[in-house]
Amino acid sequence: MKKNSYKPQFCTSEFYLENQSIFQNWSLRFEHLHPTSQAILWTVGLCILRRKNDWYAGSMKVQGNEYVSQYPEINSALLSYFDPTDFSWPKKVSIDISVHQFLKFHKIKSVPLAAHRSLTQMSLGQYPIEVLDQIPSPNDLLILQSHGKRILSLNREIHRWPHFQHDGRDYLSFLLHDLIHADHFFHQATFLQGQMGFYRSILHLENDPDLIRLKSKKNFGQAFEYLISDMNAHPVHLAQTLNAILKENCSIPDESERIWLSWTNVWSNCFSPEFSALQKINTQLFSHKTALELESLYSHLGQSSALAQ
Repeated sequence: MKKNSYKPQFCTSEFYLENQSIFQNWSLRFEHLHPTSQAILWTVGLCILRRKNDWYAGSMKVQGNEYVSQYPEINSALLSYFDPTDFSWPKKVSIDISVHQFLKFHKIKSVPLAAHRSLTQMSLGQYPIEVLDQIPSPNDLLILQSHGKRILSLNREIHRWPHFQHDGRDYLSFLLHDLIHADHFFHQATFLQGQMGFYRSILHLENDPDLIRLKSKKNFGQAFEYLISDMNAHPVHLAQTLNAILKENCSIPDESERIWLSWTNVWSNCFSPEFSALQKINTQLFSHKTALELESLYSHLGQSSALAQ
């Protein structure tokens, strides 16, 4: 969505080089905190520091004011973790405001709404986001998502940040990318269950010879990895995309139809005969009723703990 768009290159290498001494001080202050608290503080600190004299975007209208984080350190004053000289502070915001209260009621310029919402929900423990030291593989993400989890890759090796690049993103941009995808995954409960159901259906194809062969092809492999790890869309759209990339990467006549029929047979046998509705995907037979049937099936699959691998 446009309101959540941001530049892939969020900060320059010079930004990370010039602020190494500040990062070292923050590292010492954060090192004994819970990993989730560290992730929140690093992200907030970096987002403010990149525009240290012009970062405040105003307050947010939120009902009520009693919000307590499940992480004690996030209930502490935000400024207790930073030096007064690190960045300017707006007069309209209390110097004693807690980290969580700050996230709940105030905005930082250029930070997408979805990323900000993920930070807030992380602090409440509402979004089960695992903080990892490394970037997981697409298949690792597939498994995590099938269990209703997303990740945040927190590389604490600050000396590497000036040279960090992943898919054109610098370090802070990559943190925000993870947070945005987490929000797309968790924000709507029905979409969450449906996505989980779709990812569980994919796991039942992991030993399929056709899928193994197709993943060895560059174009299909890249598109498939994106689908299972970073797409985070409506489950029916995910199924449509899988069908589309299958068709695009099959050159033999009727090959894609044969493979799609084979896969839908697997899903029908494992989960429900009604998965045969997938035969109508990307055809003239597809209708609003078909979409609702598939949405219901994927949602049911996502809710059933017995079907999680």
